[in-house]
Amino acid sequence: MSNIVLLLAFFQFLNFSSFCQSGQKIKNDVRDFFKVGGDIFSAPAHFDKNDILNLSGTFAITGSAFLIDEEIKGISQSNKSSFLDGLFEIDRYYHWETMAISMAGIYIYGLASDDQDVRNLAVQLSESVIYSSLLNLTIKFIAGRARPYMDIGNTDFEPFNFTWEHSSIPSGHTTLGFAYSTVMADVYNNFFWKFGWYSAAVLVGLARIYHGVHWFSDTILGAAIGYFVGRFVINHSINQQIKKAPDKENILFSFFFPLP
Repeated sequence: MSNIVLLLAFFQFLNFSSFCQSGQKIKNDVRDFFKVGGDIFSAPAHFDKNDILNLSGTFAITGSAFLIDEEIKGISQSNKSSFLDGLFEIDRYYHWETMAISMAGIYIYGLASDDQDVRNLAVQLSESVIYSSLLNLTIKFIAGRARPYMDIGNTDFEPFNFTWEHSSIPSGHTTLGFAYSTVMADVYNNFFWKFGWYSAAVLVGLARIYHGVHWFSDTILGAAIGYFVGRFVINHSINQQIKKAPDKENILFSFFFPLP
């Protein structure tokens, strides 16, 4: 019901002419969304030395994390407190629902205010979040790794096992957190701004370990997927061209404090 009310309010806000123009903008954004997605999934065919180095480093770090998975699990499960319980509730809020609402809100504002930078921010967030999630789910169900709470060890794999219990690697929450935070961190070239967004993503990964639903190595791989997809989206030629607009640094300021 609330979605219907929001939709009606949105149509009231726009007259017929502006709605036609908005329709073309939406069409262009959808086209760009799928163009970026196609390039993401075809990227491995065009990897250069840096890409191969990043991929090799990700595998090496994830593999090293396997060696301390059990130890990290023991530490996380034996150090519970009310403070940590509250802190690690972040994985309940920094997830799909909140991200979807924020992306929709930013996009609608950018569309209504005719601000291409704001609109593109929402599109980039959608590209990063959705495509990193698709990669995550593909790997997750191909690998079929048992979750920590099953107490059967961190090396139990049942490939193509489409059950929750065997969908541990990579961590979906961590992928989402880094996919969203990587794009948001790029909005401002400010240390504290970037530190805040990446800290939120790291806390999500730690929360998944704390709640016993992921291994440490799950979160490492999940973070890498979210981060590298986010960077790919940010550096894509389509988004770079739009970002050259002079007011790019003021995207969020104009969103929260629009001028009259």
